[in-house]
Amino acid sequence: MKIFLIKSLFFVGLVYTSTFIYIEYFAMSFSYMDYPIYKAQIDFINSGSGAGDPEVLILGDSRSLSGIVPDKISENGRSMGLTGGTSVTVYYALKHYLEKFQAPRVIVLSISPLLFEKYPEFYSRSIKYRLLSAADALEVIKRAQELNDFPFDVTPANGNYYWEWFLYKANYLLYYKEEILAGGFYKMWRSNHNLYAKLKNEAGFWRLSVGDPSHGLNLETRRSTFVGSPLLRDYFEKIINLCGEKNIRVIFQAMPMNEASFKALKPAYVTGYHDFMNGIRQKYRDRSVQMNFELFAYPDEYFGDPSHLNSKGAELIS
Repeated sequence: MKIFLIKSLFFVGLVYTSTFIYIEYFAMSFSYMDYPIYKAQIDFINSGSGAGDPEVLILGDSRSLSGIVPDKISENGRSMGLTGGTSVTVYYALKHYLEKFQAPRVIVLSISPLLFEKYPEFYSRSIKYRLLSAADALEVIKRAQELNDFPFDVTPANGNYYWEWFLYKANYLLYYKEEILAGGFYKMWRSNHNLYAKLKNEAGFWRLSVGDPSHGLNLETRRSTFVGSPLLRDYFEKIINLCGEKNIRVIFQAMPMNEASFKALKPAYVTGYHDFMNGIRQKYRDRSVQMNFELFAYPDEYFGDPSHLNSKGAELIS
């Protein structure tokens, strides 16, 4: 019996170690396309050359990542947009960037309305793809507890947000099962490396092709009212305060919606969002912050999907 238990523990340990190494070091082989985007931006942050540092930095979610062309707004511009990027994501990306690079002259910041209500990718991207360090993640959870606001993608069954963090850090296999089954052992390697290379070659910009017009509806159209997150507002203000300390000018710029989505927005949602953002603008009206948060539309032909501008739309707004 004792020998059986020893062999069983050895086998379990071997399987866990093998899967941990595969997930930790070969994620480009099976991960969804979000992973190479995060990896490209994290690798750029860690490069920290200290020479020729960007004067204009573009930060925000995937709408800014695919919608603002760096070299159209500055000869020395760089995008660090991330899919699902909230104010929390932006704050820590910027914080770590400033530890390696000189402060940019201007930051162009864009976060979608929905991402001031929810942080759907806290565990499944920011932690899973290692944007947040252990200290960062624990700081976020602690602040969420202080504000009693948990806009995360996962509410653990036992209510333990720290345990959930640990499972992601430990590469718990069940959290990667869908990606591994969908991506196969090596199926995503080529496409993920191609995307990584494109981001590197285009200063962090994610170029979407010009296809058929998108008449679909974005996620904001499903919301009847706007319920701003205290945690996400708190971190947005942390971004502004950090930029103030570094004498960085901040331009917040809402990205356009396609006409189909803009017309389908509920009036109460638009009003709630406007009041939320205007409250921030009033608080920082004496600071070097430009808040262009009013929602507006572009024709559907400028969109690759209901939420993201295609290449033609990106050229236009940039």
